[in-house]
Amino acid sequence: MIVAAIDIGSNTSLLLIARLSDRPGQTPDILEDQLFFTRLAEGFSKQKKIQNQALERQGVFFKKAREILERYSVKRIKCVATAAAREAQNSYQLIAVGKQYGFSIDIISEEEEARISRKGALFQLPVNSEFVVVLDIGGASTEVSKAQQFFSLPIGSVNLTEQFLHSDPPGKDEIFSLMKKIKSEIESIPFSLSKELTLVATAGTPTTLAALKKKTEKEKLDELHGEKLSIEQVHLWWEYLFNLSVEKRKNLKGMPFYRADVMPAGLSILKQVMHQFQWNECIVSITGLRYGLLCQF
Repeated sequence: MIVAAIDIGSNTSLLLIARLSDRPGQTPDILEDQLFFTRLAEGFSKQKKIQNQALERQGVFFKKAREILERYSVKRIKCVATAAAREAQNSYQLIAVGKQYGFSIDIISEEEEARISRKGALFQLPVNSEFVVVLDIGGASTEVSKAQQFFSLPIGSVNLTEQFLHSDPPGKDEIFSLMKKIKSEIESIPFSLSKELTLVATAGTPTTLAALKKKTEKEKLDELHGEKLSIEQVHLWWEYLFNLSVEKRKNLKGMPFYRADVMPAGLSILKQVMHQFQWNECIVSITGLRYGLLCQF
């Protein structure tokens, strides 16, 4: 059976198409795994509404997704939206755009997002899930999970950038305010985290950092699954990116154009989490929510 999983995130939208085997435990055959820049959370820090230009980009994505799906005999589709859609006063407009192209969008809760993301992040990763903390750094929220405990922080690479980083490159006062906010939010996590556990970081921020580290092109991103990042590497790249303008960041090999402006804020979350809980390294997962959805078919 061929199925499709669609993740409508706050910065990007992702489409995963896979052939599932009838035999239990068999690894799915991935047919398509594509990412599109949609930035649903654009302008969200000023008003809790999805902007018209974001809805237009989402419409373009849905049109392309429908074209790709028509190449396959897809039997079932799961389409979910996360933080930006959860918080938007006009999420009904997003649902309407989806319906135009035959997509039924399920706006999932914070806990659902953390659960599904955790399952997906650990997809084909050689770790013991009982002793893993998963950190999913999104555009408008960051999910943290440990075994059967899940929590969502209202901070992400897009909303933090819009709220705190107004200069190009950002000034010291802006960076200080940003880090203070992140530290405060991390302290609200209601369960204990320990450096004795393995930290797995998923979504665009850690994947991009691994790509920058290895100077990897988009076509080779699958080679980054399981890549390790040390706290020293995270800190050095954090300092380096904050000293570059957005245009200069775009020219770095491994940096997607749609992540150059928000990468420092996303990396700030990863850096602060590793520092606060004394993790010396993290493992990069390039899978995530869409692969978690795949496990639900």
